[in-house]
Amino acid sequence: MIVPPVLGVRPPIASALAVAGAKDVAVLGVRSIIQSPELRAYADVEAGRHKARVHLVDASPLVDLVESGTFLFAPEKTQDAVNAFLDDLDGRYPNVATATLSSTHLPWLRSYLEKARPGRPLLDPLEDAIAEIKPHAVLGTGKVLGLVTEGERYKAADFRLMLDRLGVSLPLHTVRL
Repeated sequence: MIVPPVLGVRPPIASALAVAGAKDVAVLGVRSIIQSPELRAYADVEAGRHKARVHLVDASPLVDLVESGTFLFAPEKTQDAVNAFLDDLDGRYPNVATATLSSTHLPWLRSYLEKARPGRPLLDPLEDAIAEIKPHAVLGTGKVLGLVTEGERYKAADFRLMLDRLGVSLPLHTVRL
């Protein structure tokens, strides 16, 4: 029996430090991950003697821009929010030279982040994960099933509008919370 490898998505902290040179790195993610002792331990190991240069930053307000669809339907409001977020980040950590997009939502904001801070490198952990998965990929067929949760704050119909705006045709099945 062939046992498939267990692969994961982790912030590319060592790569970010290499890109940042002698400057700092911001690991952007959702609050629950950023505040976890596991991420802090991982960051400390990855950074080694440079751990004081790695800042774990709660980017939940940015994630909200994606989950709400604001990034698609209100680009000016999104840019203003991204600018304010980065102004606050730079005020707290003025030596940050690069950031990791350590939430599945944040790459959707890449163009806004790049516009706000041209030349500041952004590293997406998914790029490393894809490189790790590639040798194990095989051709095949299948079916994609979209499950979308629905609650008071976010409706399935709103998610459908976001997919339509992105040009994504995906059958959705609603799961109510």
